[in-house]
Amino acid sequence: MAIFPSFKNDASPGEIHDIVMNILQTFVSSILALTLLNFFSEAFRLLRAALGLMGYAIF
Repeated sequence: MAIFPSFKNDASPGEIHDIVMNILQTFVSSILALTLLNFFSEAFRLLRAALGLMGYAIF
């Protein structure tokens, strides 16, 4: 299904709802992916720091 099926003014409310939900879903999933990536990199950095303090230099 195309994101913008038609540029005419006779788009049904269901069609408009589908488009809006599609855009929102894309937006939310990208935000979620970035947040998870940031969280994991931060956790990995903290883990590396803790292991480094214990004397195990990984990287």
